[in-house]
Amino acid sequence: MNISLISFFSFTSIFLLFLLFFINSIISKDLKFLFYSFFFFSCALVVLGEYLLETNPLDIKLIILFHKIRLTGAILLALAFPLTYRNFFSLKINKIYFVFISLFTAIGIFLLFKTNYILSNKITVWCNIVKSVPGHLYFIFAFGVPLIAFYEYFNTLRYCIKNKKYFKYWILLLGGTILGVFSGAIDFIFYYLRIEIFKIPSFTTYGFFITSFILALVFLIRYDDILRELLEKNKEVKKLLDKARIETLDLLDLIISTIEARDNYTAGHSKRVTEYALMIADSLKLSNSEKEILMQACLVHDIGKIGIPESILNKPASLTREEYEMIKRHPIIGIEILSHFHHFVKLLPYIYHHHERLDGKGYPNGLRGDNIPFLARIIAVADTFDALTSDRPYRKALKIDEAINILEEVKGTQLDPLIVSEFIKSLKRIV
Repeated sequence: MNISLISFFSFTSIFLLFLLFFINSIISKDLKFLFYSFFFFSCALVVLGEYLLETNPLDIKLIILFHKIRLTGAILLALAFPLTYRNFFSLKINKIYFVFISLFTAIGIFLLFKTNYILSNKITVWCNIVKSVPGHLYFIFAFGVPLIAFYEYFNTLRYCIKNKKYFKYWILLLGGTILGVFSGAIDFIFYYLRIEIFKIPSFTTYGFFITSFILALVFLIRYDDILRELLEKNKEVKKLLDKARIETLDLLDLIISTIEARDNYTAGHSKRVTEYALMIADSLKLSNSEKEILMQACLVHDIGKIGIPESILNKPASLTREEYEMIKRHPIIGIEILSHFHHFVKLLPYIYHHHERLDGKGYPNGLRGDNIPFLARIIAVADTFDALTSDRPYRKALKIDEAINILEEVKGTQLDPLIVSEFIKSLKRIV
């Protein structure tokens, strides 16, 4: 196969790897993939420059430019190696070290394009390819990049030994990357010393091509392992959340029992309100997360009654104005109690506003219409229906038909008409 075609194929393949990891970094918003793509971009520049030189351009300026493209990729690897290796092994980069490699790279690129210290304006033929003659500082950057790379090898090896993990990745990375480092280093040495032992102008190309694909494979294997670890952790988290949910429900059940033990006429009230509210939620096709919040809010919607004297809760006669004002404080007391628990914070608006009315005559804030939280309006309907169909200190429970008639009368003024209609439909399906 033609040498230049091999280099072109190698460049195209490495550039596609760059695009793959770069696009993935944007989609996943994972910086690691961005650093990996930077590594492949640097390798692609090396191989691109090699390919362009192999086309044997006749213009001296083009020869110098193509050689500079090749060396730009090589110099960029001084920064790409640490960023790639440190992020692969989740290691921090020392600020002083990062400044050093950044300056090394920046100075190298500047000297390459603005001076003749790395490449002169003279040309020479090496391995049947016309290239620029090395400058006085060529040797420094030719060996600086491999030295940085080997420093990263030994630094990450020390980390693997210390933490007793990632050995398989380190060995694969070493075996893969060493091909690129040695192929580039050998090319630099022989080119600098004018030795033509290898009559293969694309020696660097082969090394970087194989290196790029081995590293891409290692990165993807590592990412696959990370995904599996995340799945395992997600399973553990789900188990913990399920356990926490059960414990929360147990706590809510204890709270309900405490509340209703003080009110002889409302035993089971909170659970019935929850059942009615979930009937409405099903009819309205609310999401599972909304149903979960609604259920918990219903169970503790009357927790504030803990702060109301039993003599008022169980009074067999009509309440006085002062007593009624005290009863109206139970939503306020409820959120004062629950606000101390992080888990219940999301329930507070619905507990606080479940006695509001559409016409603004409710309490505690006198909200109107859509200003009342939707889940609070659902609780209001369920709460009203259960109050009507339960024995109270001052009257006997109403029949279901009688309670439905009252709901019809107050919808649009006290209760949300849509919610009332959906609730009545649900009731008629099961009665």
